[in-house]
Formats: sequence, structure tokens, C-alpha cells
Amino acid sequence: MSNQPAIKTRVAGVLETIALLILLSVIGLRPLISETYDSAGLSLTQSLVGIEDASPTTSVLIDAAILFAGWLWIISRILRRDASYRKTGLEPGAAILAIAAIASCFTAGAKRLAINGATDYLAIIILAILLTQLLKHAWQIRVSLCVILASTFAQAIECLDQIYYSFPETIAMYEEHREAIWARQNVPLDSDQVALFEARMNAHEATGYLGHSNITAAHLLLGIMATAGMFLASRSIIVSIIVSILGGVFAWTIWLTGSRGALAAILATLAIWAFLALWQKRYQTRTRVLWRNAWFAVAAITFAIIAYGYTTSSLPTRSLAFRWQYWTASAQMVADHPIVGVGSGNFGRHYLQYKSIRSPEEVKNPHNFAVSAITDFGAIGLIGTILMLLGGSRKLLTDDPDDANAVENAVENAVENGENVLQNESADRKRVMASGIVIAAIIFIPRIFLLGSDDPNYRLFATAIPLMAWSASYAIIAFAPIRRHHHIRTALCFALLAFLIQDTINFASIVPATLTTAFAIFAIARCWRGDTAGDLRRVRCADHSQVPPETTSQEGNAPADLQSQSTRSTKIALAAATILTIVFTIFVLIPTTRANNYLRAARNAPTASSAITLYNQAATADSYDATALSEKARILRHMNPDNTPYTIDLPKLRKNAETAARRALNRDQHNLAIADEWLRCGIARASVLTGDKAHQAWIYNITIAQLATTLYPTDPPHWIRLGDTLIMQADAIQQHAASPSAPDTTTETISAYTAAIDAYTRALDLDNARPEWEKFRGLHAREKARVNQAITRATKAIENIKDRTTP
Repeated sequence: MSNQPAIKTRVAGVLETIALLILLSVIGLRPLISETYDSAGLSLTQSLVGIEDASPTTSVLIDAAILFAGWLWIISRILRRDASYRKTGLEPGAAILAIAAIASCFTAGAKRLAINGATDYLAIIILAILLTQLLKHAWQIRVSLCVILASTFAQAIECLDQIYYSFPETIAMYEEHREAIWARQNVPLDSDQVALFEARMNAHEATGYLGHSNITAAHLLLGIMATAGMFLASRSIIVSIIVSILGGVFAWTIWLTGSRGALAAILATLAIWAFLALWQKRYQTRTRVLWRNAWFAVAAITFAIIAYGYTTSSLPTRSLAFRWQYWTASAQMVADHPIVGVGSGNFGRHYLQYKSIRSPEEVKNPHNFAVSAITDFGAIGLIGTILMLLGGSRKLLTDDPDDANAVENAVENAVENGENVLQNESADRKRVMASGIVIAAIIFIPRIFLLGSDDPNYRLFATAIPLMAWSASYAIIAFAPIRRHHHIRTALCFALLAFLIQDTINFASIVPATLTTAFAIFAIARCWRGDTAGDLRRVRCADHSQVPPETTSQEGNAPADLQSQSTRSTKIALAAATILTIVFTIFVLIPTTRANNYLRAARNAPTASSAITLYNQAATADSYDATALSEKARILRHMNPDNTPYTIDLPKLRKNAETAARRALNRDQHNLAIADEWLRCGIARASVLTGDKAHQAWIYNITIAQLATTLYPTDPPHWIRLGDTLIMQADAIQQHAASPSAPDTTTETISAYTAAIDAYTRALDLDNARPEWEKFRGLHAREKARVNQAITRATKAIENIKDRTTP
């Protein structure tokens, strides 16, 4: 019985190690894969054989892994009877943000997107809090930094490969299969869509594994600031040279991404760093004053930017002018959804309703972390985000690292107690390397199945190169001797500052990979205390709430006066974890994984009828996701009774397609693509009907077309589509009027033609209002000619009807 507490302590230590390995694997994996909260694939990807888009299942399983790590930590606390908790400063803001995120899921138009996005965002915050609790030893912090920089280096190598090898090959392959690729999507080669895609492709901007150059630059930005800290902390010339080369690779890769915002953020951060270094003595013992002054400066700069924007109706440079257009449209969105916002991932659907024709880009986010917070989660979410920033930054600034005297005392005490400092340092390096091997396996083995391709050659190439880059950089950082650790901690704090500066005009804060890396760096900086010039065996506690070693018993139990506190906190943690796990499993894990498994099978189904069956199962598995119903509608629209085993006539088949599209839009109420599919299904159904049924079907189609113009009122193509639908309705009315028993429909026919002319005119006026420099999204000359012909035809039809009815 006397060994029972010691056994529990060892078991608790094993559980904490497993939890830490899980979190570090998540941190290392996410920058090396593609993720999405949306189950709808891209049409371009679907036109390429053998390539699949990322699935929401990936993010859901990663969130489940984070929750599992949380359970392991709670169990370890129970076994240790541990009352310690290292505060992060994020907790109050995170609690408020969680309330807003949950509330936004109930009001969001696309609830599955909102639920998946909110769940992942909160899971990343939980990861930061857990990591802060689990990083107790200096070697564990070294492992964390090695993982982050290793994944960043692998990202850089992928960018270099894209620029100097993959892009030229991809462009050559695209040129060879150009006609076939766009033919599968029914897109003409001279369309603006093709021109825009090719312009982006020919820009040669490295995107790495994250799919967008600005996001990749944000990830590299964090790495280059960390290497700057390692350079200052290094005690070896050789290591300094190697770290300089590593930082140079990061810097060159950022240049290759073409992200001027990332470069500007780095320069601004370095300038602030230099300024504070000059005033170090003044603020060294007045960190609270520094924290307060810094946030006063942020508030003043924010106010100045807003004032300048409202005064001039724009911002300097075209790129910032675009951002101002996003933000002013977002202000209108916030006015309509002030409390809990539109929901995570729903911004792009709502933005189209507020976008000016002078703002050409159809963005899916506002390119600013604060604006994103208030549009996604409302005013409550913005308050929570601000409180997290305030609380987290205060913890980083006001909890100063140990000074050199404390370090020397720690090393001297270790020597006096008979510890072999060099032997301990060697043992820690072995732990770091062993951990790296385990983490590399956890990262790259599942990654093989997340590459989106079944080609074994591609899988081998896409695994071997990043694995070698990851392993080499990890080993270099693991063996690098570091003396002045406070430089690394300072660099990590400035890395977060640079990340936030760039994210005032970027959207890295809503991308899982970059947000996870940023929160991990926060946790490392929060835990990094002291300087391991020798071997500081345990990172010193940063909070008075942490149990001091001298107050614990030999068995590792908390003292008696903290036992009741431990029991209460453990019960609260258990209750919260239980509720969170149940909700996550019911509303996220099970429906998302099941539905996406059915979707994957449906997309690869050998026949249309088998695909329909699988789509029905997917729609049933997840009552919030609209993708299965939307894709089912598209298949039904193209099906004929001859190629289906069902005994069903063509009108019934088209009716089923229309019903599926309508149900899909009910699940994703502001999805313009689904509204377009609904209209196509309605037109297909009306075209096979006759008499009154056709007449009623065309009236219904007009309603759908008008809905599309409501979702995107400044889009000329949708006004043209409304005009086309009105023309088809008028033609159908005239055909029906030819019947002897048909009632007089002259007024209705004239109204339909007149409304069509108005819609066409609206489309041309909007297109003429575009900026003169806009080249890609304007109406093609061929389309303008067709619209003018349609206007002429409708005008003549009205004149003919009036001539026939005039006595």
C-alpha cells in the first residue's frame, strides 16, 4: 500500500506524456496538410481524375484528439491529487467567446459550417491551455520549439519545390489538358473564369501546403522570428551560422509567396523590438506600464486608421483599399447581425449581399482578425477575443523570465546537490531526440492518407521530401546549444506580435494550421522561464497558484490545505469535459464523419442510381449539411428514365431534383451556388411540363431567380439569369396562350418581357459600374452582345403583342 501513491504518480506522468505527444503531433501535422470545414468539393478539383479535396473529417478527428489529450490531463490530475494550474490569461475571454460561438451556431444559415468552425476554434484554445499545463520541463519546451520550426522548414521546402519544380510541371500539364479540364466543368475557354484562374496560376506565388500565399507567409513569419531568437541565444558560432541559414530560407520563401503584408509585419515588429531594446532599462521593472502603453498605442492607431478611411472612403495602396471595402461591407453585416454574428465560415455567403460593384473580389473572410471575430461571433465574440488578447499579453509581459542570478543559483544548487549537469543535459537531448522520432511517426504516417491522392508515386514523393526536411531541421535545433533562453522567449512574443500585425490585413487567424501554431507559440512563451546554461531540470512555475515543490509530500500528493481545492477543480473539469465530449460526439464527430464517408463513396459510385442511394444516406446522417442534397440534385437533373432502374417518368425525376435542391438551400440558406442549382433544376422541370403545370413552374422559377439576385444583388450574371428565366416564362406563356381554351395572358406576357428587359438593363448598368482596371470579372463581349439581342427581342415581342391586341 505504501507504493500506491508512487505508482499513481508514475501513471499520471505517463498519461501527461501521451497527452503532450498528441498535442505536439497536432501542432506539427496541421501546417503540412489541407483542411476545410466545408464538405463541398471544388469543381476544378473534381474535374481532375485521382485528386480529392480535403474533408471536414480531418479537422473533426484532430479536435477529437485534442479533447482526448484533455481527458488524459484531467485523469493525471486526479491520480496526482494535483491542485496546480498555470494561468494563461486566455480563460475569461475564451469563456465569453465560447458562449458567442455556440449561440452563433443556432442562428447561422449554414449550421454545419458554423458548428465545425466554432468547434475547431475552441479546440485550438483548449490546446493552448493544455499545452501550458503540460510543458513542465525544459526539454519538453525544446521539443515543442523543434516541432514548430521543423514543420515550418518543411513548409519552406515545399514552397521552394513549387516555385522551382512543381509549378513549371503543373503549368505544362495544365496547358496539355486545358480544354479537357474546363470542358468537364462546361466552362468556355475564353471566359473570365478561365482568365482569372490562369492569371493566378501564372503569378508563381508559393502557397506551400496551406493553399494561399498569405497564409503560408504567416506560418513562415512565425518561424523566422523564432530563429531570430535562437540566433541571439546561441552560444556556438557554427550553430549561429546554421540558424542564420535557416532564417534566410524562411525569409527567401516569404519573398517567394509574394506576401508584402508579411514582410511589412516583420519589419514593423523588428522596429518595435529595437525601440524597446533602447528603452529596456526604463521598462524592465515596469512591465505593467509597458503593457498599458502598448494597448493605448494599438487603440490610437486603430482609431486613426478608421478615421482616415471614413474621411477618404479608402486607404493608401490598392491592397489596403480592397481591405477597406471588405470592412465597410462587414460593418453593414454587423448592423444586421450585431449580437452573435453570422456564424463561423458563413461570412462569404453573407458578404455578397453587401458587396459593392466597385469591390471586385468575392472574399470569404474580411481579412482582419477583429472584423472576423465580430462578423462571425458578433459583439460578444469580439469582446471575448479582445479579452483573450489583453489577458494573454498581460501574462506574457508581466511574468518576467528569471534573471541571470537566478539561473546561476539554480545551477550552483544542482552542483552542490551532487547532480552532474552535463550528464543531465545529455539525458535531456536523448529525450528530445526520442520524442522527435515518435512525433515524426505520428505526423507522417496518418499524413499519407490525408494527401488527397491514391497515386503511390505521389504519396512517396510527397512524404519523403517533407519528412527529410522535417527530420533534419528538428535534429539541428535539438542539438543546438543555447545559453540565453530569455532571447528566445522574447522572440516568440514578438513572433506573436508580427502575426497579429499581418493579420490586420490577413486571415491566418481563421486557418487551423496557422492559428494552432500561433497558440502553441503562445503556450511555449508562457511556460519558458529561466535559462538552461546548465541544466535547469524543471521550468519554474510562473504563477503563485502553482504548488511549490517544497510544499508537496514525498509521495507527490498535494498538501492537505489544497486537497479540497483540488477536489473542487477536478469535479468542475470532469463535468465540463463530460458535457463537452457528449455534445461534440453527438453534433460534430458522428454526423460529420458518417456523412463525409457516404459522400466520398457517392462521388466514386459506379452508377448514378447507386450514387443517389449514398447521397440519401449522407443527407440522413447529417441533418445540417447541404452538400449531399445539392450534389444529389445535380445528378438527378442530368438523369434520364432510361439510365435509372427506378420506374419513374421524366417530370417526376426533375421534380425530385428540384426538391433536393430546395431542401439543400433550407440547410444552407445563403449559399448562392445551391440557389443556382435549384434554378437549373426548376428550369429543367418546367421544360418537360405543359399547360397550367408549366405555367406555375415558370412562376416558381422566377421566384428562385429573384432569390439569387437578393443573395448577390450586385452580380450582373445573376441579373442576366433572371432575365433569361423571365424570357423563358414569357415564351411558355405565349405557347400556352395558343391553345383555344387558354385564358387571355396578354398582360402577364408583357409584364414578363418588361421585367426581363429591366433585369438585362440592370446587369449591363452594374457591369459598366465596375472599376476601369477590372479585367477578369467583367462581362465578356460575347455575353454583352447576347444580352443586347435579348433586349431587342423582348422589345419586339412586346410591340408585336400590342399590335395584335390593338383594335
